[in-house]
Amino acid sequence: MRIACLLFALHFTQLYGQEEIKPYNQAYVWQGFKHKWSYNHRINRLGNFISKENNHFYTTHTSASGVGADSTYFTTFYSKVSSPNIVFKETIITISVYGNEGDLLNKIEEIAIKADPWFQKKDNYRAFINGFDIRSLLKADQIQLLGFNVDNPTYSHETNEVKFRASMSLSTNCRTVECPLFSNHTAYELTLHVLLMGYNNKEAQTIDAYFGALDQRNRQLYHAPQLQQHFGRIGIADQPIIHRMEKRH
Repeated sequence: MRIACLLFALHFTQLYGQEEIKPYNQAYVWQGFKHKWSYNHRINRLGNFISKENNHFYTTHTSASGVGADSTYFTTFYSKVSSPNIVFKETIITISVYGNEGDLLNKIEEIAIKADPWFQKKDNYRAFINGFDIRSLLKADQIQLLGFNVDNPTYSHETNEVKFRASMSLSTNCRTVECPLFSNHTAYELTLHVLLMGYNNKEAQTIDAYFGALDQRNRQLYHAPQLQQHFGRIGIADQPIIHRMEKRH
C-alpha cells in the first residue's frame, strides 16, 4: 500500500552559522509509507505517523486486520528540517464519520490552535499532514475510498490563533464472504497528525512538489550534498529516529 504525499523544499535566504537551534526550530516531516499484509484484509485499524514527545520524535505504525492473524510489513518515509528561520508546532485532530456502506461520507472540521509566543505573527503559515491513524468504531469494513486534507492556515491577530480546516472523505462497501450479514452501518475515526510551520518572507520560502510515492531514486536525489545543506534528508527505518509499532485495536 502506498500513500500519495506532498514533498516540500525550503530555501533559506540567509544561511546561518552557529545560531542556536531550539526544539521548535526542527521537525521530522512525514513523506508517506508502504504497507503490506501477506493476504487481503478488511480494515480494522491502519495508520502511520510521526509524533513528538518531550522533544523526541517517534514514528508509529498501526495495523489491525478484520479477522485472522497476519504479519505487517511497512516502511516509513520522512525528511528532517532544521533552521533558526522557521518554527514548528505539532497538533492532533480527530474526525469521526457515521453512515451506511456505499455512501460517500464527508466531514469538515474548523480548527483553531492557540499560538505560543514564538509562533505568533509570522508572515506565512503552512500545514502538513504528518501521518494518520484510522480505526473502526463498529466493525472492520472494506474501505473503497479514503481521503483527507488540511488547508493552509491563517493567523488571527485578535486572538493569536492559527486557524485552518481539516476534512475527511470515506466510502466503504463490504461484499465478500467474511462480511457480516444484515449489517450495513459503518463508522470510522480518523486521527490526523498535523505539523504547522511558520516563517517570515525575508528568511525562507517554500516550493511544493507532488509525487505519487517515494522510491529509491528520490531518496538518492535528496541525499546529494549540495541539497542536504538546505533540505535536510529523506529518511527510512535505518535513520536516527525512534520507531514503534502498535497492533492493538
